[in-house]
Amino acid sequence: MHRPAETELQLRSAANAADRKNRPAALVIGPAILLVLTLLYAIWSWAGYTSASRAYDAARADMHGTYDVLQRLLLANDTSSELEDRYERNAYLLTDIGDQGDGGELGLAGKIGLELESMNDQGISPLQRNDPIGARRVNITIRGQELDKILEWINACLQDPRYKGRLFVYSISLRPNPTKGWDASPITLAIHEKTDN
Repeated sequence: MHRPAETELQLRSAANAADRKNRPAALVIGPAILLVLTLLYAIWSWAGYTSASRAYDAARADMHGTYDVLQRLLLANDTSSELEDRYERNAYLLTDIGDQGDGGELGLAGKIGLELESMNDQGISPLQRNDPIGARRVNITIRGQELDKILEWINACLQDPRYKGRLFVYSISLRPNPTKGWDASPITLAIHEKTDN
């Protein structure tokens, strides 16, 4: 009686093994893994495509912006008297943007209520060799002032009709002051002006 049960168990085991051989898992798992890898590659490729597309659009927009600036400069160059007037050196820049203006009037910083510690004119350096237009840099140091007043002053300088379009922020370094307000040391403003060439 013991033998038929043992034989039956062996027959079942052999039948299960034969059944597993007739259904190889590699034929199912292999294509499934290949499908998952293909989907991952497709997602990765699509992400690369969208990233490249965005980079292309940004480069194209930059190219159009550069083209527009060149067209405006060429047009301005055609009207040379306008160019000469626009980029004429301004001896009153420091007093115009400073806290004490010319003739007792307040400069832009003074009108806002901002105290400037120092202003240092760095002079004009040509944009390119023999270029008639250069960038004049002014380093400004501010200590212990309110951040909103500093930003309001920078905006007022950039939007002032006398300097709009040619005055820009070259660099800025802001740090909280340990006792009061913020320190801006230095803020470097630059303006395009005619060189000595």
